[in-house]
Amino acid sequence: MTRRAQDFRYSSHRAYLGLDESKFVDAEPVLRHFGATKKLARERFALFVRAGIKLGHNEEFYRADEGRILGSEDWIAETKNRIGEIPRGSRLQAKRRLEMDPRALMEVAERLTGFAAEELRSGKKTRKIVAVKESMIIVGRELGASNADMAKLLSLDASVVSRRYELGKAKIADSQEARRLVKRLRAGLEQAR
Repeated sequence: MTRRAQDFRYSSHRAYLGLDESKFVDAEPVLRHFGATKKLARERFALFVRAGIKLGHNEEFYRADEGRILGSEDWIAETKNRIGEIPRGSRLQAKRRLEMDPRALMEVAERLTGFAAEELRSGKKTRKIVAVKESMIIVGRELGASNADMAKLLSLDASVVSRRYELGKAKIADSQEARRLVKRLRAGLEQAR
């Protein structure tokens, strides 16, 4: 129909690239997976789409687990864990959840950052507090905590935890400072054990 996806005026692709404002497309949740800033996310999204077009049709992309989740077995398992759906009888998942001690994570975060638990549970949205919360969410999730577990720990809504997890992952891909904070939290928890 067109040579470039952005040239088709009825495509949501234009909204993701910021070329059109759409009343029907919420581009933010998708763009969060591609970068911490809109500019970077849009650039990476465009590269992702171009790479996909070069691959052509792939039947694998049309198979879905239980008719609702599309991807490899590993990706499906990770997605189910991230949204809190743990398969029954999964000893590994149960063991990982037992490894997660929310009090220990909070204590390590307090000690390493100088923020009190009350500040980290507050609604404050300073750059530093948000960075600490995102790092705590990443480390907690690595240890098997669900979004609900982290929401309770940080006095957040589970949907906010999910967004913060994705934003935090994007930030550690782009920021050495964010990677350092996550690494320090992991090391602090290891020492606390």
